[in-house]
Amino acid sequence: MSIRVLVVDDSALIRNVLSAALVKDGDIEVVGTAEDPIVARRKIKELNPDVVTLDIEMPNMNGLEFLSKLMRLRPIPVVMVSTLTHKGASETMLALELGAVDFVGKPGHDLAGGIDAFGDDVRTKVRAAAQSDVRGAAMRASVATQEKPILSAGDVPPGSLIAIGASTGGVDAIRNVLSRLPAGCPPVVVTQHMPANFTERFAERLNQQVALNVVEARDRMVFENGHVYIAKGGFQMRIENTLNQLKCRIFEGELGLMLAGWLASEGRVFSYPHILAVAIVGALIGDMVLYSLGRVFGRSMEKWLLQHYREKQRKVEMWFRRWGAWVVVFERLVYGTHIPALLTVGMSGFAFPRFLLFDIIGVVLWASTFVTIGFCFGRDAIHIILFAQRNLPWVLFVIFMLIIYKKMRKSL
Repeated sequence: MSIRVLVVDDSALIRNVLSAALVKDGDIEVVGTAEDPIVARRKIKELNPDVVTLDIEMPNMNGLEFLSKLMRLRPIPVVMVSTLTHKGASETMLALELGAVDFVGKPGHDLAGGIDAFGDDVRTKVRAAAQSDVRGAAMRASVATQEKPILSAGDVPPGSLIAIGASTGGVDAIRNVLSRLPAGCPPVVVTQHMPANFTERFAERLNQQVALNVVEARDRMVFENGHVYIAKGGFQMRIENTLNQLKCRIFEGELGLMLAGWLASEGRVFSYPHILAVAIVGALIGDMVLYSLGRVFGRSMEKWLLQHYREKQRKVEMWFRRWGAWVVVFERLVYGTHIPALLTVGMSGFAFPRFLLFDIIGVVLWASTFVTIGFCFGRDAIHIILFAQRNLPWVLFVIFMLIIYKKMRKSL
């Protein structure tokens, strides 16, 4: 039986895009559309949809206000369609707290960002929403304050860590679990499937709602009792135990490439050439998008970089003045500089053909290095890279001494 969906959005373009994307696989039926909450309220009564997709900014009534009334009077699974901006992140977090099951990032008016990927995302989340129990969740929320803590601080041995992972519907579940943890509980790490610019706002909202201190995890941050660490969206998080002290390590795509190489060596995924080609093409497409954003929006991107990447941006600008486009080749090896580096190159007006040449060199070296390490060394590859990163000055010193030793032997 197909899933009946009502699409609510004030933009006719978005209503058409959503409708076409939803019906693509045949298991979802768009039973109606509405341009504002007033029309949506009438159509929900008439059509009785299984799921509603809801915009936030609409005429006559704000989407959040409508969602609040809907969850109170007639709970129904709702998937928010939100803009992936800082303001959009705040509103989306509030929508999830009000009872929305999940959200998808709204495509731009030029449909940039991949219409196929948007369609896959929205269909997946609508299917999951159709299976959710929003009526039961609404009833449980009314008695949540009466629930007892799920553990006491004395229930766990020293040095323990609590790890929580969630995806669709996870925002409300995470908040409920954290609200029942005591103030002195062991460190808590949380991975919630979210875009990068949403996890910081997610941490801020949780910090206002629970007794624990909630922050977005940063590289080399030391874990403390009574604290919750939200993994940054779009990055890999690893926990290290150094001298009996738990620390957070944040990585970009390198661990994923090594993992793919290792699985390819054991015949558990696609072949080595296939993985390498996908990594290179995907990285190049992403890099060209970042370069184009910097080239087109210039001043706006500069303000955004100073707001979100102030320290990294200063470092990138210094590199760019010294080495020019060679920054594109090596910036991937320095944590946190990838986005500001490519935006800076775009803002500088650097010619696209020359940028593409340097970017191809950097991406091929980056992808082939890490996929090959994973393919050749398997599980040990991750430990090798982590050891090299922890002891980078000594590693560089040893390499330098070996080079000098080799030259001295040649001269003799």
